Amino acid sequence: MATVELNWTNPTDTTEINGYRIYRYKGTNYAQTLDITEIEDVDAFIEYVFKYDGELRATITDKNQTSYSDTVEASGTYSYGIFSYNTAGPGPGCSTKVVV
Repeated sequence: MATVELNWTNPTDTTEINGYRIYRYKGTNYAQTLDITEIEDVDAFIEYVFKYDGELRATITDKNQTSYSDTVEASGTYSYGIFSYNTAGPGPGCSTKVVV
């Protein structure tokens, strides 16, 4: 097992978000850092996560939190997506790959 440390910078204005959701799947597509600003892109990422046996790893309600630790059981390449959310659904975020 290995621990993956994720860190991010929160938006300057968090008044319209409820928190952040972190998604993970094992694979390399969507592996570059992306600035997701279109809701269609966020939805596509989340759909892709679940298509490839990914999962929602965490829902963070502390809007000041800027890091998350995840445990992976097998070596390989993992892709993570971190997105803000509110009552309307997912919002802007980013994705990155981690090699374990």
